[in-house]
Amino acid sequence: MQSSALTVPGPAAAAVLQPSEPVPADAVSVQGPNFDESYDLQRFLESYRRIGFQAQSFGQAIDVVNRMVKLQLSFLANLLHLN
Repeated sequence: MQSSALTVPGPAAAAVLQPSEPVPADAVSVQGPNFDESYDLQRFLESYRRIGFQAQSFGQAIDVVNRMVKLQLSFLANLLHLN
């Protein structure tokens, strides 16, 4: 069996192999849910904030929807109180 060395073309290496930048202090670390622990639906949805970029956005959307639901419930409670 012959050994072949893999060479990366210069322009490709220049485009891909860039120096890393420091991680911002306010960055959220990526961490999946620990399924060794018990989870209910609320706790599982909250874990989406730390699974990855798209999941973090989904987790933020869940927060927005929860705030909207609370506002709607308080609005309905005020309407009922007025009647």
